[in-house]
Amino acid sequence: MNMIEEFCYWVEDHFVLTLRGLMVLIMAGLFGFMLGGLVSLYCMVSIIESMANR
Repeated sequence: MNMIEEFCYWVEDHFVLTLRGLMVLIMAGLFGFMLGGLVSLYCMVSIIESMANR
């Protein structure tokens, strides 16, 4: 019985850790996506401005 309980606790710990890791990965991915979008938008604006200046 004790072995089963320990196994359950181990699975729970690892599941919580994986869930937390997934959340961190998703948040990092969203942040990177937003950052990339802002950078590309800034590049587009600067290119349009330089074309308009000519």
